[in-house]
Amino acid sequence: IEYTTIPDRIEAGTFMTAVVASRGKAIIKNVFPAHLTFFTDKLIKMGASVKLIEPTAIEVSCKNRLNSINFVTQPYPGFPTDLQSMAMVLLSTANGVGIITESLYENRFMQVPDLRRMGADIHQDRNHAIIKGVKNLTSANVVASDLRAGAALVIAGLMANGTTIVEKLHHIDRGYEAFEDKLRALGAKIQRFED
Repeated sequence: IEYTTIPDRIEAGTFMTAVVASRGKAIIKNVFPAHLTFFTDKLIKMGASVKLIEPTAIEVSCKNRLNSINFVTQPYPGFPTDLQSMAMVLLSTANGVGIITESLYENRFMQVPDLRRMGADIHQDRNHAIIKGVKNLTSANVVASDLRAGAALVIAGLMANGTTIVEKLHHIDRGYEAFEDKLRALGAKIQRFED
């Protein structure tokens, strides 16, 4: 038989987050918008714009500071736990206070200490994270503790004032092919350094 692998909704959501975080505008192709419905709805509720422009392409943009939201991670088709760390980065500079409840995995808030190092105001209570939006994140040296936390820290670095260094990129490489190249194509100032 002939089979085509479905697009990676988590990779698509990661790049949607990067566009929104940098208050940019981009078209993301080769996506199944129906696979991203819950995540897209939350981005729109926060103040981003997400428009279907083709059956497998969406336009994502954001001009203003986002508003905080609350959400609970759930199995598909609910809010993906793999996009929880990306949403936390967005909430870190949003207006108000947002609460994330992680209902699927323990130790899924591994990005919290590094985001705090960057100036985020996050209080963690077991499977809840309370995020009070700050005006700006600041640069720091941070460490990717796992795949999704690492990608989230890269996005936080794009939002932060100054130069952020993210170490242990092998975690990110497990789930994203040519991550920094794709971000650079979107206009990010990002460079990989080998040890």
